[in-house]
Amino acid sequence: MRSCTTCRSTSRRRGADLSTRTTADLRTGYASEGPGLALILLVVAAGAAALLALGRAVLALYAAARRRLRESSA
Repeated sequence: MRSCTTCRSTSRRRGADLSTRTTADLRTGYASEGPGLALILLVVAAGAAALLALGRAVLALYAAARRRLRESSA
């Protein structure tokens, strides 16, 4: 368990770290992270689209097989 002095010094350090960040620093950081985050979003969206297309193809094949089975039994 931490002593009270350790807790106080840790909270002081955290407060000091937060107060030194300016809006300009945050904007610069977000601007440099933006393209990477957009690329990750693109890859995730492409994966989701591929899964949806695969599901639609499987469903279409299943429906066609059932239709053929009904036609052959009639």
